[in-house]
Amino acid sequence: MATHKWGVVISVTDRPNLFADVRGFFDWLLPELTRSAEDLQLIRQFAAKPSFMYRCEPEEREEVERAYEQAEKEHPDVIFVFHLLPYRNSKEFNWLKEFSKKHWQIGQGILFDNVVKHFDGSPLADVFANMNQYMSRRMAEVSNSKRPENKGRVLYVNSTKSLNNSLRPEDIADSVRLVLHNQHLLEGDHHDVSTIIASGYPPCYTSCNLASLFDKLTVQSVQPIRPNACFIRFQNETQAVQALLNRHGYDLGAGYYLDLQPTTGALKKRMLDAKDIWTKLGVADKFPYA
Repeated sequence: MATHKWGVVISVTDRPNLFADVRGFFDWLLPELTRSAEDLQLIRQFAAKPSFMYRCEPEEREEVERAYEQAEKEHPDVIFVFHLLPYRNSKEFNWLKEFSKKHWQIGQGILFDNVVKHFDGSPLADVFANMNQYMSRRMAEVSNSKRPENKGRVLYVNSTKSLNNSLRPEDIADSVRLVLHNQHLLEGDHHDVSTIIASGYPPCYTSCNLASLFDKLTVQSVQPIRPNACFIRFQNETQAVQALLNRHGYDLGAGYYLDLQPTTGALKKRMLDAKDIWTKLGVADKFPYA
């Protein structure tokens, strides 16, 4: 099952063993969230370790803003950010909503007192269910290309766009920018020529589901990068081209269609070469890309 990477922003005064105590809390919490998600017919599996843990002094807006900005810049594949709040109705609660929205993240606030007490005295089933339902709502929001804050950021592949429009590196990088939302990562080709971007599949799909769509090819890895999108790396460039040609636009049922895009200029050129061959063979109308 694909795992979600996550991180923590801690808005409390420093104390002995703070980071160890926080890690211990999440070692307990995340498996509980996964079990609760299954009860709600959701699929939610978290990575074993946080990608980052940033501490900010309480009521320091600039530190909080810097933490969310740093998370987006240094960890663009992390979408879940747990923010530990110093007290109820703190300023940090509003800041986590503001900055997680700005930096395209799913921010979940947790009172630090609940970290210490593991929600002692609260109905745990309700706590976990509420957290899962909120995260699902936010996941739907960050995946919605029609929301103003997602303009130019959510990966929305227009399959009618001609591959002949341009071969500029910035055009190729643009499809990746919509996923990673970080300009500084897109200077040049950072992806292996055997890697493609997949999107458009149902949110319940796991890495195994995705790999099974390419059963005659060798899938080396599946790396989720946001809800309903991932990088898929094949054994070699030729297999990546075969995947693009044979599975782009594949009908997955229930209104879902698999959208596959190259990540590098080399792959895009291979696709243009393939289109020339199909044209010479008189079957250009069957080419999967316009």
